[in-house]
Amino acid sequence: MGLKGKNFSDEGDNKGRLQAPADFDGPVANRRCTDILFALLLLVMWIAMTAVGVYSWNHGDHRAVLYPMDWSGNICGTNFGERDMTDFPKLVYINILGGVCVKECPKIDDLVDTSSFITYGGVFQGPNATLPNDFVEVGNYTDIEGVRYCTDDKQNGSVDCPTNPDISYFSKGVWQGQGYAYYALDTIEVLGVRCIANPKALEKLDELIFTLDDNPLVDLNSLNEIRNVWNNLYGDIYEARYPIMLFGALAAMLVGFVYAQLLRIQYLLGIMIWGSILGSIGIIIGCGAYAFMIANKWSEADPQEQGNNAIFAAKICAYVLWGIGGTITVITIFLRKQIMLSMACVRAACRALSDMPTMIFFPVIQVIGLAAFMLIWLVYAVHLASTGEITKTQLPTTVDISVRTYVFDDFTKKCGWYLIFCFFWTVAFIAAMGEIVIAMTVSKWYFTRDKSRLGIFTIFASIIEATRYHIGTAAFGSFIIAV
Repeated sequence: MGLKGKNFSDEGDNKGRLQAPADFDGPVANRRCTDILFALLLLVMWIAMTAVGVYSWNHGDHRAVLYPMDWSGNICGTNFGERDMTDFPKLVYINILGGVCVKECPKIDDLVDTSSFITYGGVFQGPNATLPNDFVEVGNYTDIEGVRYCTDDKQNGSVDCPTNPDISYFSKGVWQGQGYAYYALDTIEVLGVRCIANPKALEKLDELIFTLDDNPLVDLNSLNEIRNVWNNLYGDIYEARYPIMLFGALAAMLVGFVYAQLLRIQYLLGIMIWGSILGSIGIIIGCGAYAFMIANKWSEADPQEQGNNAIFAAKICAYVLWGIGGTITVITIFLRKQIMLSMACVRAACRALSDMPTMIFFPVIQVIGLAAFMLIWLVYAVHLASTGEITKTQLPTTVDISVRTYVFDDFTKKCGWYLIFCFFWTVAFIAAMGEIVIAMTVSKWYFTRDKSRLGIFTIFASIIEATRYHIGTAAFGSFIIAV
C-alpha cells in the first residue's frame, strides 16, 4: 500500500515523529516497471544471440574446433575433409602453419634423428637413419592435391631432404621450418590430440644442425599455438565443461551454503569475516608462490617439457600475484573500521536469514539459470569458431608448398565479438537480478514490524516483484558493466 489513506500518529511519547500503521509496507502503490527499454533490448539481444547460434549450428562443425587440422584440410581423428583420418587422431607439426595426422605421437629415445623426416607424404629416411621406418604411422596422403615427397636422387642432383646436418635446414624440403618436411623429433602429447616437439629435442637439434645467426631455429610449437589460440580456447572450455559445471556451480553453491550458515552463529562472525579476508590474501600469495615453484620445476625438468616463454610467463604471474596480495593487505589495514561496520551489517543480515531461511536457497536458482545459459552459449561459441572457411595458403618459400588454414570473414568475426558481449551482459544481468531480489527481501524484513508475516514465500514474492518492476533496471546496469 501507499501513503494515501493511512493514519499516522504523532501523539504520546513519540510526539513529533511519524508512526506508520502495522500493515504499512512502503510507498509502493504506484510502482511500475523501470527502464523498460533496456528490458526489451535484453530480450532482443537474446533473440539475436539465438539467431547467431542457429546460423553457427547449421554452418559449423564442432569437430573442427575440438580436433586439429592437417595441412590439407582434414580434421585428424574424424572423416571431416578429403581423406578419412579417423584412425589418425593426433597432429605432428611439419611447418609454421600445419602438419600431418598420425596414429600416435613419435617417441624417440635419442630425442632427434636428423636422417629421418616426417613429410607431407609420410616418412622419409636417409641411409644413416637410426629409427625404424615405422617409428610413426602417418595418415594416407596419396594423390591429395599439394602433397609433396622427399626425393634422394643423388645421381641427378635432386636431394630435397639431405641428411647432412650442415645443409639440411636450408634444403628444399625443410626450408627453415617452412617446407613440407621436418626432422624426426621426440614429442609430447598435449590435450590428447597434438604432438609438440620436446623442448630438449629442439635444443639438441639446434646443436646438431647448421643455422645462421639471423635465421635461428624456428619453434614450430609456439607459432602454431599462437595461430590456433582462439580455436584452442573454445575447444578447451568445451572439453572441460563438466568440471567447470561441477566445481564452478555445485561446489561453489555447497561452500556458499555452509559459509552462510556459519555466519548465522554470532560468535563465529568475526572469525569468519577476518578469516575470509586473511585467507583470500593468503591464497593469492600462495598461488604466486606455487606459480614460482612451477616455473622453477619446469626450468629444471629433464627433458624440459615447457618452453622458455611459458617459464617466463609463470614467473611474471607469480610476481603479479605477490603484488596483488601485498596491495590488498595494505588496503585491509587502512579500511579496518569500514570492515567492522560491514560486520555489523552482516549481523543484521544473519538475523534476516534466520527469519527467512529459504533465502539461502535463492543462489541455487541463479546457478541453474547461469548454468543453462553457459551450456547454450558454449554450444553456440564452439560451432561459430568452426564456421571459418578452409582456404589454401602458399608458404613464402621458393618451393610451391601449400597448407590449409581457417579464414574468418568479417561477419563471423563480428558474431564472435557479439557472443562475447552477450556473455558479459547476461552474466552481469543474472548477478544484478540476484542483488535486487536479496535487497527487496531484506528490506521487507527490516520494515516489517510483525515478523510473523514473513515466511518461506517472501523470497518468491520478491522474485516476482523484481521481475515485474525492476528487470529493466537490472538490464540497464548490467549493460553498462558489459560495455
